[in-house]
Amino acid sequence: MYKVYIVDDEEIVRQGLKMILDWNALGFEICGEAADGISAFKGIMSMRPDLILVDIHMPKLHGLDLANKLRSSGYKGRIIVLSGYSEFKYAQEAIMYGVDFYMTKPIEEDDLKEAVKSVFITLNQSIQQTKSISYYQEKAKFRILEEIIKTTNVNLTDLEMSLEDLGLVSESYQILLLNKYDGEGEVYSAFCQEMKISTKNKDLERLQEDDHDILLLKGSNILKKLQEYLAKNQESKDKPFFISLGDVVEDVRRISYSYTQALTAKNRSFYSKEKKFIEAIDRRSEVSEMRKQFTANNSREIGKDLYDKVIVRRQVDCRSYFDQLFDQLSNTDNDVKTIKNYLAGMFIYVINEFKTDYAHYNVEFKSNSEIINLIQSKSYLYEIMEYISEEIYSMLLQTRDIGSDGIMDEILNYISSHSGEDLKLKNIAPKFGYNSCYLGKIFNSKVGMNFNEYLHHVRVDKAKELLKNSKYKVYEISNMIGYNKVDYFHMKFKEYVGVTPTEYRTEHEE
Repeated sequence: MYKVYIVDDEEIVRQGLKMILDWNALGFEICGEAADGISAFKGIMSMRPDLILVDIHMPKLHGLDLANKLRSSGYKGRIIVLSGYSEFKYAQEAIMYGVDFYMTKPIEEDDLKEAVKSVFITLNQSIQQTKSISYYQEKAKFRILEEIIKTTNVNLTDLEMSLEDLGLVSESYQILLLNKYDGEGEVYSAFCQEMKISTKNKDLERLQEDDHDILLLKGSNILKKLQEYLAKNQESKDKPFFISLGDVVEDVRRISYSYTQALTAKNRSFYSKEKKFIEAIDRRSEVSEMRKQFTANNSREIGKDLYDKVIVRRQVDCRSYFDQLFDQLSNTDNDVKTIKNYLAGMFIYVINEFKTDYAHYNVEFKSNSEIINLIQSKSYLYEIMEYISEEIYSMLLQTRDIGSDGIMDEILNYISSHSGEDLKLKNIAPKFGYNSCYLGKIFNSKVGMNFNEYLHHVRVDKAKELLKNSKYKVYEISNMIGYNKVDYFHMKFKEYVGVTPTEYRTEHEE
């Protein structure tokens, strides 16, 4: 709804103008009125109405003088002058001041209605034109901004827009790449919220890429704010995003250098052996001179070697194989996408060979596209290696009956004889050639309870025997069966037996 402002020194005329037309039906609403030119000027400059109806004969400031003063002050709205004078000189002066319609009194309703309709059409066209210009300016800005960020030695004199128009006049700049973790959603808002800045901060420009955002920080204020934020959160890993930084530069022509550094830091972070929050170029790992090239085409060769060693020869612990492959992949010139494709190809080869050799087991696998998408979604090389390793362990163990060969009995005997030690499933599993996650599932299925619950049962049973048949003190028994804290032993014993260790001993004294 457009706004209309009425200016006339006669109250009855102003009321008549309000009533003569159905303003809302024409797309307007009355926002204000004035009885003299000075008051009208103040009201109009304050409210910025889209249309003014003004009488030419006004106290304090003539109607045409008001139009002139408004135009000189930057008012862009439409003006309809209502005059009791039909002289040509007034109409000519009105045209000079940008008046849209000069109408002589008495005003005919139909004439005024047509004039207002015409103004409505003009206002609509103006808005569409402004939106169109704004749209193409914005597109041009981001195209040029992308060129400045990504192009070395960009020629600033050839730019279609000035640095002032681009908002790039500053004493310092820094590129920050904002990565998503494991397919997280939009993270820019989360980053700005943590930084306590607006998503539309004038010191921040944003370019959106497929898997990350490129942020250009401009000026000492936001750079200082960033350093304070990073110092406070340096050790944090619990973030939905990962930050890669380039150096701070002082020349707009060096922005591309900062971008190259941030991109290199982003790519090197892929080889980190733990999830990180921030990576900068001066903390990246040095790449060895002995570089091996990896391609999706030769992934078949490594896949064949892996399948032969792990599946055919049944070498359950392939950790050393993967450690060696990790080191080789970490010392390559290949980009991250190529390495991911290489590993996907390698793993798919292993799966296809397994399906051929062990078809009678009816093992289900993800589709090739699902495997590729899953690997591509990983932020770190170690995550991909862990995923492939887990799957290969699962493939191997599904061709081996953990119950039929007495291995579970061996595991239970081991737990019984070592219950006084610091036992953990992840330490026991490799001793018997199993992955801890897989063994945990099989253990729960075969024994009917998880590993930790079973271990408590074993320890409490041993404690019961010692309490009945020995003179050891309670705290000594606690240590002997694997509980370093006697209070914890008391709690577990009562949980499983229903009485305290001392009460149990008393009940079973001869």
